[in-house]
Amino acid sequence: METKKNIISTKMIIFFFLIFNYNLSIGQSLQKLPESEYITFLNKAASLIKANYEKIDTWQGEFNIKEENYYYGEQCQSFDINSNDPAAHSKAIERSITLSQEFAIDVKNNKLYCSKSMPKYKFKALDLNKDILLDRLYSPITSIVTSDEYLSFMPNLSYGYGGKKVNEKRVGKKAFRWPLERAKNEQWGDVRDPRKYFSEGNKMIWEELESLSNYLANPPSDIPEGKDPKISIMREGTKIYIKALFYRSETCKGCDPNIDIVNINMILDSSARYNLIHREVLSRKNEVLQTMDIVYENTDGVFVPKTIDYITFRSSDLKKSFNSKISFVKSILNVPINKEMFTYKKLGLKNGEIFVDKIARKEYKYEDANLVLIGDINDSPK
Repeated sequence: METKKNIISTKMIIFFFLIFNYNLSIGQSLQKLPESEYITFLNKAASLIKANYEKIDTWQGEFNIKEENYYYGEQCQSFDINSNDPAAHSKAIERSITLSQEFAIDVKNNKLYCSKSMPKYKFKALDLNKDILLDRLYSPITSIVTSDEYLSFMPNLSYGYGGKKVNEKRVGKKAFRWPLERAKNEQWGDVRDPRKYFSEGNKMIWEELESLSNYLANPPSDIPEGKDPKISIMREGTKIYIKALFYRSETCKGCDPNIDIVNINMILDSSARYNLIHREVLSRKNEVLQTMDIVYENTDGVFVPKTIDYITFRSSDLKKSFNSKISFVKSILNVPINKEMFTYKKLGLKNGEIFVDKIARKEYKYEDANLVLIGDINDSPK
C-alpha cells in the first residue's frame, strides 16, 4: 500500500513538473521587441494591413447576428412590463436578438447596401430565470448608405391607418431619405457595415498604428511628469502583442471628457497579413471594459473577417452589458455590382408606397420602379 502511494506521489510530481516547464516555455517564447524597432515594425504592419484592405474593390455576402443586451436596476423599468407580471420587479433583464443580413459594398466609391431579415427577439428576467412576453412590433429593414445620403425602409411598419390622408398628412408604408449624419450612430442598430471590422474606434487599424508610430517618432514636448506613455511590443510565433497606455491631453479635440486615459491591448497576426485578431480596452485599474476577437478567412488572397465576438462591460461594476457574435456565411470579393443596388430602387418598395425625402423636403409615391412627386412636406426635419 505504501509503495502504491509513493508511485502516485511520484506521478503527481512529474505531472506538475511537466506543467511548470510547459508554462515556462510559453513565457520564454514571448519575446520583447527592442524599442529601437518599434517604429519600423508599426509602419510595416500598417502598410501590410492597408495593402490587404485596398485589394477590396467590392464586397458582397451574408452574415448571421446573435446579440444580447443586459439591463440592470432602474434600466429594467424601461421595458414597461405589466405590473402583475413578477418580471416587472426584475433587476436584471437580458434582451437577445438573432437575424441575418445580406450586404453589398462598393468600397472604392463608399457605398453600402444592407438588408436585414425579420429579427427574432427574446426577453428574459435573469434574476427570476423567467422569459418575458412583450407586445412589440418588429420589421426587417433595408438600408443604403453612400457619401451623400442614408435611405431606409421597414416594410412591416405603417405610419397611420391606411393609404389616405389624415389631417393633411399621408399615411401608410414609408421609406425615407435622411441626411448622412443619421447613419453615423447606427453601427449596432439598423446599419451594420462589415468594413467597421477593419477599424479600431473611429480609425482604420493601420491609421491607429501609424498614429502610434508618429507619436513615438515625434513625442509631445509637454507631457506632464509621471504621465509618460507606456508602450510594449512583444512577439510569440505569428502573434504580435501591443500594449499602449496614454494619458489624454486636456486640450484633446473630440475626446470624451470623462476618459482621461487610453489603455488598449491589441494582438496582430502575421499569418493573417498582420490584421487585428484581438483588442481589449481597459480601465485605469487594468479592468477589461471591452473585448473584440476576430477570425479571418483568406478569400482570393485577401483576408476578410469570418467571425467576430464583441463584448462590453459596465465600468461601474464590470457586469456584462453587451455581447455580439457575428458569423459570415458568405463573402464574395471584387465582383461588379449594379449601380442601382445603391438607389431607392433596391429598398423593396411596392406600388403606391411612399418615399419621403427629408433632405429635399419632398414626398413621392413609388410607381413601377419610379418616384412620382406628390408634393412638399412641411413638418420639421427629424
